[in-house]
Amino acid sequence: LKVQRQMSTNLTRRSSTGVLEDERRSSAGVLEDERRSSAGVLEDVRRSSTGVLEDVRRSSAGVLEDERRSSAGVLERRSSAGVLVTWRLRRNQGSNHRGRLPNWLR
Repeated sequence: LKVQRQMSTNLTRRSSTGVLEDERRSSAGVLEDERRSSAGVLEDVRRSSTGVLEDVRRSSAGVLEDERRSSAGVLERRSSAGVLVTWRLRRNQGSNHRGRLPNWLR
């Protein structure tokens, strides 16, 4: 009975935390998850829960290059076209209802 109760609690916690569910699953914690996600393994999982980060991840050199280009106005244009609006809102408001963003997106 104790084990069953614990399992149902875990399932509830998983559904309410969103992205952090996948980060908790990895044996070495968040850093291993971020490494695997940049290798493309968790891309589909993250895409399904965040929706928007797919376009950020598609740039050839990753997120840092995207942030550099944003100062030249490239991402601002894409943002007004509706591509990165959700991501920017979530990042600026710091809302954690879907779990926190990985370090390389902060």
